[in-house]
Amino acid sequence: MCGGYIMLNVPIKCIDLILEQAGVIAITDKYARYIFVNKMWQKHTGISEDYAIGKNTHDIIEGSRAIAAIKSRKVLTADIFIKKKDGTNLPGVMTYYPILDDEDVVGCFIYSSFESMEQAMAFSEKLESITAEYEFLKGEMRKRSGAKYFIDDIIGESDAMKMLKEQIYLAGASNSNVLIEGETGTGKELVAHSVHSCSLRNIFPFVKVNCSAIPSNLMESEFFGYEEGTFTGAKKGGKKGKFEIAHLGSIFLDEINQMDLTIQPKLLRVLQEKEIERIGSSESLPIDTRVITASNVSLREMIKRNEFRNDLYYRLNIINIVIPPLRNRREDIPLLVDHLIDKISDKMGREIEGISSKALEYLKQRDWPGNIR
Repeated sequence: MCGGYIMLNVPIKCIDLILEQAGVIAITDKYARYIFVNKMWQKHTGISEDYAIGKNTHDIIEGSRAIAAIKSRKVLTADIFIKKKDGTNLPGVMTYYPILDDEDVVGCFIYSSFESMEQAMAFSEKLESITAEYEFLKGEMRKRSGAKYFIDDIIGESDAMKMLKEQIYLAGASNSNVLIEGETGTGKELVAHSVHSCSLRNIFPFVKVNCSAIPSNLMESEFFGYEEGTFTGAKKGGKKGKFEIAHLGSIFLDEINQMDLTIQPKLLRVLQEKEIERIGSSESLPIDTRVITASNVSLREMIKRNEFRNDLYYRLNIINIVIPPLRNRREDIPLLVDHLIDKISDKMGREIEGISSKALEYLKQRDWPGNIR
């Protein structure tokens, strides 16, 4: 028996161990007669396997739902009493799973993790307490890190969005730089936040920089900071740059395609050497910052026009995430509509039922050049 294998190459010995260790377990035939009871079932009931096998469940268990589960083909859970051999009752919570072979019910799998309803309720209350604590800590983590969005905030169940979420999880598990590409309005910032939130850096800062909003003559000081007295109007004590602030966390360079060519070699040096120099200082500061960038145009095309450095591109594009436009995932539009209606309802403080099927069909036919704004 130990050498036997079943489907998926799982040793039968493993199945035996699972059946013995996973809780109170019994299996019946299609007439609700016991064909298997594990050692834990025998221990809890005080009834031997020899005595139980072949007997109907309701002869041993008061309130057994095995036959009901078999006839209804539905999973049932019930608070029951196991009649022990000494005549006393043992309370328990049992779940009954009908076993289907194509269209035929061939038996019932009976399982319990709890010895009583009180134990089940205590477990449920503890789980609720842990969940509430987790939600609180997650909120505090968001405030501390600066990341506003998690992967759960990405709306969509299409194949394209499932693949996108998988890419985000993989990027989060890595420490490599990420380049996010997609049309305007596809959610590049949302993805950048989610990558950081999924990573081990998520309790450290997430710093966003919009490259198109910073004048080229101020970009170096914004990125790398400056020392006191470096120039007229410089802050007393100097100023930390965005890379220094993002130490141990992530820096998100949005619209990297707008970065001036004069600053690109300095960014390349930071990526290569993992250190920065404040303006006015000769001292190098080591940094450990993950760089996430986003572009709404093809950087490859910009390289061809000598508008973006080829060597910088390859340093940034270690992990590439391309976000699909809305027109390529129209099946997500109903979910987006429901999400937006819920947001509007909360904002206006009133109940909005939804939109007509005709209106929804109209929305699904549009091309949405601006995607989701």
